[in-house]
Amino acid sequence: MQISYRHHGNHLVFERNEDEIRLLGLFTEAIWPREDLRSGSILHMQLTGEVQPLQAGARRICSLPGQRMVFVSMVEDQRYHGKLIVIILKDPVTKVLAEVNYLLCAQSPTVRTWVRVRNDSTASVGLESVYSIMLHNVATGGLGAWHEKTYIHLWHDQLYGKGRWRRLRLGLEELGFAHVSPGFSRTGQTSSPSECSQTTLPMGMLEDVETKTVWYWQIENSGSWHWEIGEDDHSKLYLLAGDLDSLHHGYRKELRPGESYHSVPVALGCVQGGGQEALAALTCHYRNLMRRTVTDPYCSVALY
Repeated sequence: MQISYRHHGNHLVFERNEDEIRLLGLFTEAIWPREDLRSGSILHMQLTGEVQPLQAGARRICSLPGQRMVFVSMVEDQRYHGKLIVIILKDPVTKVLAEVNYLLCAQSPTVRTWVRVRNDSTASVGLESVYSIMLHNVATGGLGAWHEKTYIHLWHDQLYGKGRWRRLRLGLEELGFAHVSPGFSRTGQTSSPSECSQTTLPMGMLEDVETKTVWYWQIENSGSWHWEIGEDDHSKLYLLAGDLDSLHHGYRKELRPGESYHSVPVALGCVQGGGQEALAALTCHYRNLMRRTVTDPYCSVALY
């Protein structure tokens, strides 16, 4: 069964069965509906002692705890800044519960996402990573393959360079993303506290020139962060973004029974047009979040 949320002309689409819910993607009106797409996990969470699935390779596209998660419930709530969708999952092996949050911004085609993880077992568990967003089927519209029509926009600064946006073909070897064989291509950026935002910002844009669609994202964190774009096993692009993890930052947090962990929020969306339209939508989103009220006071953001 498909569950679709229409949001400023876009469609946030999930697929659900009796004990599982998966994310199909975020699409504009021009490229939805599609019948040839496969859904993927909505959660990437790695626990200490769990191995990485062999088919993932160097990609962070899946994890065993994330794959084991069983659907518990789905809650909707109207907040001052937009509609909040909360998907509750639970790992039957470790008894770890996860709440995946999607806030549909009232004034912008932007979706703000974050994850809350809670240890409901009687023993401590080691949390090595939990990403705020796993988005599948990016740049799937049109007839061409992704490596023939997609460009990535990254902000880059060098000494005395004053900072500027660079537009690069997704697939250039200098970007670390060569289309060699299906399911093994990936690229991304990582920052640690010692170098946070010195030369890069925790944000980017992916442009599909065939459908004139741009997907954009920003990690709302002034410390460590990581994002990754890669190719899944079906030759479709995915986007993963969040903060600390064990692979890139040597991070590990012990969750005692009853303790919880909140990932940093990530803002993402898609628009028709180009980079200017994407940045305008993101700006509108943050202006909306700055309007704090007594009923919804928790909306601290990191602006760049």
